[in-house]
Amino acid sequence: MKKKLLICIFVVLVLSLSLFLVACGDDKNNDVKKDEEESGGGIIDIVSYTVNFDSDGGTPVASVKVSLLNAAKAAETIANAKPTKEGYTFAGWSMVNGDDFSIEKLLAEFEKTKNVTLKAVWVEESILNGAL
Repeated sequence: MKKKLLICIFVVLVLSLSLFLVACGDDKNNDVKKDEEESGGGIIDIVSYTVNFDSDGGTPVASVKVSLLNAAKAAETIANAKPTKEGYTFAGWSMVNGDDFSIEKLLAEFEKTKNVTLKAVWVEESILNGAL
């Protein structure tokens, strides 16, 4: 009888310790979220990436979170981010290193870091008017 009691106490201690360790686990990936909409109702892990915008003196553009699960939606979100700047026409976004923006380059940056900054490209309106 004493042996059975010791075994029961041991099992309870092991289970309690296991639950404690699981509950105290460190979530190292805070950008992973559960999302049912993108998966058609099933729950899957979706890693979100942050795209920051440097409007280079133009109106501020809020950062956006994008998912690689839907690259087309990410491209549309970025394309719709259009700042304004007096005396200039917005010509699009470039990678912070000066390369032209493309989804492929954005995806390559996401392989290195979770936060990417795009920089506004401006064309002076006097140059545009002189070209006409």
